[in-house]
Amino acid sequence: MSQLNQTQLPWSTLLEYPAEIRLCVLSHFVGPQLLEVEETTLYEQVQSSTSTVARQQLQIKYTCTTDAAVDDLPEHLQPRYWDIRGLSWLRSPKYFMSLYHFAMAHRLLAASSQAALPAIDNQPVDPESPESEDDMGEDPIVSIDPLIYTTNHNYPFHGLEKIVLDFDAEQYFDFFNVCIPPFDHPENQGSDPRLRGAASLLQHCHELTILFGEKFCYVHPWYSLRCDEWQDARIRSNVCEKGRVVDWILEYAWHLGYLQHIKTIKIAGSVQEWVRKKWDDVFEKWKEAQQNGKLEWKDVHRPNITHMETFGLVSGREWALQDFYPPVCSCDLSCSSLVPWAPMCGPAWNSWDEIPEEEGDPSTWDDGALGEDDAVIW
Repeated sequence: MSQLNQTQLPWSTLLEYPAEIRLCVLSHFVGPQLLEVEETTLYEQVQSSTSTVARQQLQIKYTCTTDAAVDDLPEHLQPRYWDIRGLSWLRSPKYFMSLYHFAMAHRLLAASSQAALPAIDNQPVDPESPESEDDMGEDPIVSIDPLIYTTNHNYPFHGLEKIVLDFDAEQYFDFFNVCIPPFDHPENQGSDPRLRGAASLLQHCHELTILFGEKFCYVHPWYSLRCDEWQDARIRSNVCEKGRVVDWILEYAWHLGYLQHIKTIKIAGSVQEWVRKKWDDVFEKWKEAQQNGKLEWKDVHRPNITHMETFGLVSGREWALQDFYPPVCSCDLSCSSLVPWAPMCGPAWNSWDEIPEEEGDPSTWDDGALGEDDAVIW
């Protein structure tokens, strides 16, 4: 449960239970943890001059959907909520709602000496925002949410081990560098080419949830095309957006090596069952192959990229891209009939879910947030 329904179980009921249970319930009350990068521009006056220079300000904000509801908690529980939020940076999944927030947060945290995120190799984007660098003066001013600095260096966590992605379809195409026609041409790709292939920033991720939710299902990537020859195709009905399109995204992610190092990968959202089963099997077989140390990832699954990029092509027949892209659904259960995925819910939001036994309960972590006496009096 991502938020406790107080009409069913009043908070006062918790007083009847041991402190450990109260801590567990309150931990589950804490909602999804979001990382966002807020961009503003500061215009500074040049000394001994009437002119001004633009200075970019970037703020990494670590927010939570339940922060606004803290005042509704009993007073004695409110400090505990913020204790858990302080510890949550180490253990909870980080939820990214846009490709820009994901790329910028990773770049800025990797460059910060105060954050624990290791350096990132082969970064595909610049540390500046997508705005024109010519409009900016000095290097940007970067500020990071204080909760991120609560990382205790005695523990081997940097806070971005667990990631949940909730992108729209076009952003997933850019993120995993999907080159399905006509997105193999730069003019048809996303608005910022520096974000193309940003999945390479996942290199320190241990657990990834790829959510194909409400945003993904809202519109398919071909809809954004404005070329005259794509007018009919872009408004095609019964597109296989929850089947073949999802599968193509994952095929490219696997083909380009973005996922193989990640220990646990979960496919969430409104996805065709055949897609979910196919990729659950791939991920499981790859995990077993790594344990045995005998197979390469191509031996587990080798994507047929040529087939995806020439979908519908038959030798001797005329082939027009617009006739086959976006693909029409041929699934046993039509994609249009699948129940939409409810946003901000599901297995990704259990902040302390599946904590290894050797790491212990968060209330025992020695960072001053939860003391032994505090754990029994609230």
